[in-house]
Amino acid sequence: MECYTTFFQLYLCGWNAVKDFILHAETPFKQNALSNGIRVNRITLNVEHSYCDGFNLEYEQRLAVTPGATAAARVLTTTGGGWARVWKITTNGRSVSMGRYAVPMQLTVTKL
Repeated sequence: MECYTTFFQLYLCGWNAVKDFILHAETPFKQNALSNGIRVNRITLNVEHSYCDGFNLEYEQRLAVTPGATAAARVLTTTGGGWARVWKITTNGRSVSMGRYAVPMQLTVTKL
């Protein structure tokens, strides 16, 4: 599954305006996602910043999945403190490890 969104703020090495992000993960709409959660391969955040183009987050724990406001919606929430490996994407396209950080998040996805 890949999903995209628009503008939000992220505090990682200072405030960053996130232009969009891509979530590479198992689908939260599969049969056992509500009981088992989903594995996230990577979240790529594209930011407006002078020293980098974005960040990759690799979460250590599965995301919890709960029903959303409609049958077509799911709420994804980090578990275990939201610990993730964080990689900075430099302006020349390289990924540089920044370490392990608590980056808790919650988002709602809707099946179209």
